[in-house]
Amino acid sequence: MLKRFSTAVALCLISIPLAACSSGDDDSSKNNDASWSGHRYLLSIKKGDWAVPRGVGADLFGVAPAFMFDIQGSGSNQTTTLGYGTATMLDADKNPVALPPEQIKQDACGPTTTATVGADGSVTVPQMKLHVINASQTPPLQVTADVFNLKFSNVFPNGGTTSTSGTLEATMDFKQLYILFASLGPTRDAASVCQALSEHYTLSTCMDDSCKVKCEPCPNASATDTPTCLTVQATDLGAILADDHTVSPITSVGASCADSPAPSSM
Repeated sequence: MLKRFSTAVALCLISIPLAACSSGDDDSSKNNDASWSGHRYLLSIKKGDWAVPRGVGADLFGVAPAFMFDIQGSGSNQTTTLGYGTATMLDADKNPVALPPEQIKQDACGPTTTATVGADGSVTVPQMKLHVINASQTPPLQVTADVFNLKFSNVFPNGGTTSTSGTLEATMDFKQLYILFASLGPTRDAASVCQALSEHYTLSTCMDDSCKVKCEPCPNASATDTPTCLTVQATDLGAILADDHTVSPITSVGASCADSPAPSSM
């Protein structure tokens, strides 16, 4: 793990989309179950689940996100309210410790969104706001940033069987998230975060320089904008039934949820 680059970021997410990449073609694990409606599901992401860029989870997601789905409707009209929380807490030494499902709570600073649930169980959100915290800092740093093309694939149970082949993909914009990367110093900006990522990560198992991570233009960028987005992916996922959880719609948040100031103004 690259300790100097680690941000111990707590992604307060309950539903986040990414450009998914299937981890297997075993038809027995494909989701085609119409019984998800009327239930709530919890999807916890561990550091080791982050597969692209290679090793990104160990340094960027020191505190794991948990996604919450409240599915309603029937047939081709199923929708989900997406919320999120954190699947881990930091101990006294600021090491992440997994929380049992019953202790995972919805993030009150995290705006929820509503999305369609495909017949195959996929959930795609073109753009949503994600509340993200760097809990390793004192006081913690936080921003509510744009995430694009968030996609969950094959994460819901097939009957009573928890999926083991689900994927999550999302495109993250460092124009806002750069504030969290305190280890890069007070002059950090989106470009310096992208440069640090390029120096330390490759896209998958490829270790050649041609496979180094590079930030890409964001979906809402103009032709003259500097590329500040990166697509990340988690694999081998499976949501569990969590009807004892509540996913409350959140459209506005309190003053305590305000973004931390930019480094130059701190």
